[in-house]
Amino acid sequence: MPDHTTAELARLVSQPHVVEILDILAEAPCSLEDLHRQLRVSRQAVTSALRVLAAAGVAHRHGHSGSWDNRPSPSVRHGLTATGRDLARQLDRLEVWTALYRRYLDTAPAKKSTAALAARYCVGLLLAVAGTLFLGNAEHTIPFGIGSLVLLAAMAYRTSRRIT
Repeated sequence: MPDHTTAELARLVSQPHVVEILDILAEAPCSLEDLHRQLRVSRQAVTSALRVLAAAGVAHRHGHSGSWDNRPSPSVRHGLTATGRDLARQLDRLEVWTALYRRYLDTAPAKKSTAALAARYCVGLLLAVAGTLFLGNAEHTIPFGIGSLVLLAAMAYRTSRRIT
C-alpha cells in the first residue's frame, strides 16, 4: 500500500464514526435516519461523518442534489462510490490496520512518551506511598507524598512548556 494511501486512510479512519458508517454502507445504501438509528449517535454526528466521506470521494447521496446544510428527505439514500467500496474492502484486511498502526506509532507526538513517563512516575509514587503507609511510617508519608506531587507538577509544567 503506497504511503499517500496510508496517510489518506489514517486521516479518514481517525474521524468519528467514519469506519462504522463505511461498514454499514458497504452492506447497502441507507438513509440518514437508518444510520442514526444503527449508530445511536446524533444526526449531526452522522452528517459530519458523511460529509468527510463525501469530500474524500468515497460516499454519495442518491435522490438529493442540494446542500448538505438542509435536512434530506427520508427517501434520500447514502451509498458508497466504487472508491468507497474498495476502501471498505481494504479495511477488512489486517495488514491495512497494521500499516495504519505503524504509521500512528511513527508520527505520534512526543507528548505521548512524556505522558507515559509521568504516568509511570505517578504509579511508582503511589506504590511508594502505599508501601510506606503499609510499613507503618505514616508520619513521613504525608510530607513525602506532597513533596513528590509538587515535583511531579513542576516536571509536567516544564515539559509541557518545552513541547508546545
